[in-house]
Amino acid sequence: MFRLPRARKDPTVDADADADENSSNSAPTSTYTDSDASSSEEAYEPGPSSSRTTKRKPKPKSEPEEAYEPGPSSRTTKSKPEPKAKPTKRKRVSRAGLSARSNAEHQRQIKRQRAENQQADAQQQEQEQELRTVPDALAPELICVLIGLNPGLVTAAVGHMYAHPRNHFWRLMHAGGLTPDRVCPPEMDQRLPEVYSLGLTNLVERASAGQADLSRAEMETGVAVCETKLRRWRPESVCIVGKGIWEIIWRARMGRRLAKEQFVWGWQEERWGAGPGWEGTRVYVVPSTSGLAAGISMEFKRECWRTLGDWVQMRRGERGEVAPRAVE
Repeated sequence: MFRLPRARKDPTVDADADADENSSNSAPTSTYTDSDASSSEEAYEPGPSSSRTTKRKPKPKSEPEEAYEPGPSSRTTKSKPEPKAKPTKRKRVSRAGLSARSNAEHQRQIKRQRAENQQADAQQQEQEQELRTVPDALAPELICVLIGLNPGLVTAAVGHMYAHPRNHFWRLMHAGGLTPDRVCPPEMDQRLPEVYSLGLTNLVERASAGQADLSRAEMETGVAVCETKLRRWRPESVCIVGKGIWEIIWRARMGRRLAKEQFVWGWQEERWGAGPGWEGTRVYVVPSTSGLAAGISMEFKRECWRTLGDWVQMRRGERGEVAPRAVE
């Protein structure tokens, strides 16, 4: 710190010394008096920065400062650099490995394309089969006409009634006595009228994979078409192959659903297709012969078919017919 030079003390005045000094020196000198000293003291006024004359003011007691906590934006805060991701090491693949991998991918592409082609072919086949119809086997003066819902896809592809290998129709026909001499193949469906006095038809002509593919309007229209066929050919009886088919016929004719307590297997009280000069045909209901209808035992199905077969055989005897009438 810079300090000013100390102020010198007042000089002591000595008369004798002045006299000697005046005598020795020829040049005149001025005398120094107390008034001069006082005037010189007044002339010196030390500045505010003088260390002697300036009294330092005591510093006010400041409150203890709070601990400094730098915020996130403080310059003193250094963000840690994010750790760099380690570069993944690429495995070296030999040319043989690359060729094997590309070959496997090529094989997968071939399999996918083959599966897509097969699916497209199956859909096209199904659409073509839906357009096909299986002809009825009908003739006048038949003892019984068997009525199904509609041809399945296999039946439509083959072109003969109940051609699916898992369908039990032809085996139950033989077990019930309607075809007593053999289990007829599906290819013999068109010869049933002349050989056994039996007929075949469906409610709906269009083929499909199942009943769910048919609309309600389509099935109700089929009931009216089938009733027209019965009035034309006038068979003695009809056999409805499946409870669901009879429920469709009942709802279309009566305008309401068939109550559970009203249904019975076998002969029904109602006749179907009555018109001018004809009282209608008797109705007999048997369980479905489809392999998917596994809720009813095969023994019960055979029993239902035997009851119908016994009546058919009785009517053959009353009419003087023998089954089969003519077999090549």
